[in-house]
Amino acid sequence: MLRHASQYMIASVIAAVFGFLGTATFTRLLSPGDYGVYVIGVGMAGFVSSILFTWIRFSVMRLQSEGGQQDLRATALVGYGISAAAAPLLFPVMMQLEVRGWQEVGCAIVLALGIGLVELGQEIMRARFQVREFAIGAALQAILSFGFCLAAIELGWGGLGLLAGSALAYYVSAAFSARTIWRGPRAKADLDQLRLFFRLGFVFTITGFVYTFQCSMDRLFLAWHSGEAFSGLYGASADLTRQIIQMPAGSIAAAAF
Repeated sequence: MLRHASQYMIASVIAAVFGFLGTATFTRLLSPGDYGVYVIGVGMAGFVSSILFTWIRFSVMRLQSEGGQQDLRATALVGYGISAAAAPLLFPVMMQLEVRGWQEVGCAIVLALGIGLVELGQEIMRARFQVREFAIGAALQAILSFGFCLAAIELGWGGLGLLAGSALAYYVSAAFSARTIWRGPRAKADLDQLRLFFRLGFVFTITGFVYTFQCSMDRLFLAWHSGEAFSGLYGASADLTRQIIQMPAGSIAAAAF
């Protein structure tokens, strides 16, 4: 437990350090309004990701960790494909609910797909006790996100550039970890297992959505009521708090799960 927690702690510290650097750097290079676009986009991505992919992640965590000859990777990948195919259906819904531009909503959905893919892979590695690979992938994602977002700002892409850079970091990180996560031999996708995923994941999807909504509604409300700049100022402060607390709490929780 302590050995695994210490390895997760390394990944959490690296992610928190680059998250702190990112917040400190991006808030100085961007206006509060541009940073607010990023904060709102991340909030929307969290909504979409929780709706589409929570059922897969928690089902994998619950069933894959039983060990033995259990191999749910192909089934989980099929489930991810089904949810990803449904993502365009959320586009008009998000446009109406959040009253945002199509570019911002589109970037948020693309980011959500990347988040879902990376988190699915992380759950598989964690359930199979591939702790070292998990830590490397998580650290790589944090470093790439900082680098890509900084490049987007230098190119003058503003808040949308931060969303695009974050999304690109997730996809590159997923590609890096793909050989560890998806290498054969793999069991074939099982329709009965997929049905079990749906049954187990339904409640988790509801609770995941409620939790994500609770974490994001303050920023989204500020954006609706007072504009992107207020949401950006508040989001920067909240991000610093989250990055500090996630180092001990995230590493211990990851090992316990």
